[in-house]
Amino acid sequence: RYGFEVTTKAVVSEWLLRSSGKRNEEYALFTRAYDGIDVSNKFPEGSGKECDTLDNSLFLSKLDQQNGTLSKAIMAWFSRLVVLSGADDERYEAYTGRQLANPKTHDQIIQFVRQADPTIQDIESREVPLDKLPEGLRKLVEEKGPSLSEVFMSRQGSSGDDVDAAPVSFSLEQDESAGTAKVFRLAGPWLDILATGKVAFVDELEAKLHPHVTRRLVMLFNSSKTNPKSAQLVFVTHDTNLLAYGNLRRDQIWFCEKKRDGATELYSLAEFKVRKDANIEENYIEGKFGAIPFFGGLTPVLAEEEG
Repeated sequence: RYGFEVTTKAVVSEWLLRSSGKRNEEYALFTRAYDGIDVSNKFPEGSGKECDTLDNSLFLSKLDQQNGTLSKAIMAWFSRLVVLSGADDERYEAYTGRQLANPKTHDQIIQFVRQADPTIQDIESREVPLDKLPEGLRKLVEEKGPSLSEVFMSRQGSSGDDVDAAPVSFSLEQDESAGTAKVFRLAGPWLDILATGKVAFVDELEAKLHPHVTRRLVMLFNSSKTNPKSAQLVFVTHDTNLLAYGNLRRDQIWFCEKKRDGATELYSLAEFKVRKDANIEENYIEGKFGAIPFFGGLTPVLAEEEG
């Protein structure tokens, strides 16, 4: 367990603890405070390095630079972290669009997006002609680049009984639903996380998505077939349906309860005694686990009737 506290000028405290192998027991490999760094004899890679660390630098980072075995392993874990926004998915469109150029990832992206819309046959990224861009943007692209691209999704065309009609293309930006567009934009980073075994933190995962689609995205991490590298997903959601049919273990479900002073307490469902056949979602809505909104004295404002 590693952590640190900092101001804009210095590291206030830092610590690295290791489990003793016994339940809830751990010992310090090193601790740091204003008065210095205390290194345990069980952490030889940190011995004698205490004075080499600047006040505004992390001790663990310093040891990583000096090829400390455990320090490098811990820093490598942090390098695998990915933070995604479920509400601001537009920022991932360019990344996923670039993956379409690779035949292997192209097919994977199509299969991924079909979770939201099985009618999609193909997806392609087309370069936007300069003459279709506003003058200011056109000059910027001409001077500095790169060229701009637009994503299109094709479906089987239909004209009466003609099932062999040519496919019809739809603009991701102009024609597709917000949910389908989000699934496409997440496809690139989501597939990369699963393929490389990274750790992903996602806020507002369910935004714009049908509950069934959200569930499918989560379940990709709970299957050894789709998650062979043991990638990890930590997400924040208000979709209580996942409590009922998300196939999540009790220790995978955590609640966030905001206190009256504004602080937030985090605790696991595993801390509660719950029957195996209990309806977790229903019990949560009824307030049996806490972590529900506190409205105080808020009362609804009703519109006055006309006349």
